[in-house]
Amino acid sequence: MGHHVEDISFLNGTPIPRVSSKLRSALDKPDALLAVSAFQKNRISSRLGVPLNKIHIITPSIELSHDIINGTNEIVIVINSNTKQAMSSATKHIKQIHNKLAAKDVKLSLLINTSVSTRTDNYSEYKLALQNLRPLCATIRKVKSHKEFQAHLQTSASIFVFIHSAPYPAIDMTIIEALSYGKAVVIPETGACPEISGFSSSILTYSENKPDELTSIVEELYTHNERCRIIGQQNARAVRQYFTPSISAKSVISSITKTISALHPILQTSYDTEYHLPPSSEIQNNSLKSENI
Repeated sequence: MGHHVEDISFLNGTPIPRVSSKLRSALDKPDALLAVSAFQKNRISSRLGVPLNKIHIITPSIELSHDIINGTNEIVIVINSNTKQAMSSATKHIKQIHNKLAAKDVKLSLLINTSVSTRTDNYSEYKLALQNLRPLCATIRKVKSHKEFQAHLQTSASIFVFIHSAPYPAIDMTIIEALSYGKAVVIPETGACPEISGFSSSILTYSENKPDELTSIVEELYTHNERCRIIGQQNARAVRQYFTPSISAKSVISSITKTISALHPILQTSYDTEYHLPPSSEIQNNSLKSENI
């Protein structure tokens, strides 16, 4: 009987209730699955009953030939869908940020990234939410493709805030791309996002349970341009160190090798290139988390 390893990274944007049916129709007791985050690994295991030791985490990679672009302190809010929950969360945060920075003539822009999810709960409610947000935002744009999102990363805006309408099970590559362009990035403490922040102490996180936390972080970034620039440079370095095609390929090879070794002990090998997060002591800490400005 042959053996196979199944890559489930194609489920990046698939809501977890629909993951099970997709996988069950595609798989029949695989020898191994490849996931792109620990959060995704645990969710898939609990949904499908696949033992955790058969699910291996691989490191995704992105194209890194572009320049680092970090200029004005324009604040870009990114939401990953246009659902009622996403729009409601964005409205709440944008109002708080706008009110806090109103005296500083802040420029807020909203990107509705429908390249990740195109579902709209109620179109009339969506239009009403947009009407409420227009007075608060300099621009509101709907991003329909990955290429369009990249175009916004190539602007001089230096602060990108990501708002997720639900825990995102995989590594959100739009976040990784924003980091790679040298942006100061703020992400929620949900889903796989804490795993992203583990790559660099300069990646800032906020809790949805603490309404004022995101506003305070954004205010600090906006009012301290040099600190914002340094954080952006650190983010770009972290991506170029950990999200390369070479590391991604090695993590896949390592996972396949371990699977083969477990199935056929006679073929065991010492080849081990599985990616591990660096100890926090090895990361130069210049983030807002650890130092009062």
